[in-house]
Amino acid sequence: MAHDVKALKLQIEQAFAGSSRPAESDIVYQNEGHQEAREIREAFSGKTWQQLDAKLAQYHHDALSFFSPNGFVHYLPAWLHGSFDQSNDLAQYAVFALNPPADAKERARFEKKMAGFSAPQKKAIASWLQYVQDDRKDEFGNGEPAAALKFWKI
Repeated sequence: MAHDVKALKLQIEQAFAGSSRPAESDIVYQNEGHQEAREIREAFSGKTWQQLDAKLAQYHHDALSFFSPNGFVHYLPAWLHGSFDQSNDLAQYAVFALNPPADAKERARFEKKMAGFSAPQKKAIASWLQYVQDDRKDEFGNGEPAAALKFWKI
């Protein structure tokens, strides 16, 4: 099933349009001793998700795991939006970040991090995951989009 990519991009843009950019001190988890966390904070500081291009997201592809809950909510749409350019692997990183872990302790932390999304944002995420599941499933070997979609379906 081919999805209307233009409509999906618009849904993501509208759902995240009012997302507040986190303060510099709240972009990543407080991990001062970690060089990569500092680099991510510096690269994203002062920028909204709309100001990020796919190249920056691709360079910092693993930033999704370093973002604080507020940073994750605000910057995730840059990965979703950037993934439509299939010359990068942003979809794989986003699907991984949106997939709930099996471990109970990790899942509780995951759910706490995901609690900051509004209903329209959750719906946009579910729509994007459905697009990935339907139109790009060959990029995933273990059904990761379908597993993530179970968590995000409203």
